[in-house]
Amino acid sequence: MNVEENDIRKWYVMSAYRQEKKAEASLADRGVRCYVPKRYQVRTLHGKKVRSLQPVVSNLVFVQASWNEIIEVKRHMDYLQFQTQVVERKRRVMVVGDAEMDQFIRVSEQWEADICYYRPDELEMANGERVRVIGGQFNGIEGRLVKIKGKRQKRVVLQVEGVLAIAITIENPEYLELIR
Repeated sequence: MNVEENDIRKWYVMSAYRQEKKAEASLADRGVRCYVPKRYQVRTLHGKKVRSLQPVVSNLVFVQASWNEIIEVKRHMDYLQFQTQVVERKRRVMVVGDAEMDQFIRVSEQWEADICYYRPDELEMANGERVRVIGGQFNGIEGRLVKIKGKRQKRVVLQVEGVLAIAITIENPEYLELIR
């Protein structure tokens, strides 16, 4: 990597073993943008039912930083580890594009919506048609229209390649536009 590439901000896929909340707070203190996908869960705490936001996937943290920044962060937060994948027989750090991440954040922050999360290997995306939502709370979101086993209607699925897929229900089919 040359000097300019080291200064480009990217979304790194990282894991913080059982410490995603700590990582989120520490990164915020350092002024580093991060994202931990969450959803509401009801838990019993001291005999009372409490509804609180909890991480969707254990250990998963997305961090937006340049290579130089992320190396500095890791120097002080050794529990934060890169997630990697094998590409062309080489292990590579997983990175998510800005546009893909922006859509993912926008959808996953709709905590009251009918959203389901899946591991990438749980869904067959190849046959899904590319669509754009053109109305409602998900206006502008692009994904694949996929039939999910056990669900009545097709759902629009956004996928963070190799990490996570998120499926949303669009009640009004008029809100969908095919992308050719």
